[in-house]
Amino acid sequence: MTNYKRILAIGDIHGNFTKLKNLCDKVKFDKENDLLIFLGDYVDRGKENKKVLEFILNISEEKNVICLRGNHEQMMLEYIFNGNDLWIPNGGNTTINELSKDEEFFKKTVHFCSQLKLSYKININDKVFFFCHAGVNGKNDLDSQDESDLIWIRNEFIYNYNGDDTIIVGHTPVQFLVNEEFNKPLFDKNKYFCDTGSYLANGKISCVDVLNKTFLQSD
Repeated sequence: MTNYKRILAIGDIHGNFTKLKNLCDKVKFDKENDLLIFLGDYVDRGKENKKVLEFILNISEEKNVICLRGNHEQMMLEYIFNGNDLWIPNGGNTTINELSKDEEFFKKTVHFCSQLKLSYKININDKVFFFCHAGVNGKNDLDSQDESDLIWIRNEFIYNYNGDDTIIVGHTPVQFLVNEEFNKPLFDKNKYFCDTGSYLANGKISCVDVLNKTFLQSD
């Protein structure tokens, strides 16, 4: 199905279940007519990581829901499988403290994160919408992106991408792109920035309808 009523992208959650629930109550996702894409970074920094993960694991089984992997899920996997300690000082300490209390759920979470896609592309009326966590390198075709770029890239995408395809991302809080008081999704030509700093003092979780560039936010 490509004749969706809404194509929705939800930015970085970072363990803030209360904000996520508030946003979803406003969005009222219609699984028959909407497409809903989560852009990754479900965990770390917030204090409700397990509740967020339970929600994401459940909704991922619904029709027309896509969940992508963010760099924080990637850091978790690299910590678990390779002993890379980058995760812990970047908010992983809050997540592991919660998940270590439920070993079976922790294992389920790790498996889930390991299966997450890094991108999703859809063509609507001859216009391409490409979803990923961090961005793309404009020197490469969308189908030939480096995996690390999809979850980590910043400046090369932010300042140098000028392609015709619309790229929808999280990863970089809009507060870092505009100013610390700005907390709305940023539409910059064919770059849509949906991370509105959920873990920051004035931050929110945002849901962007990419077809008409409107959005809803948590309180």
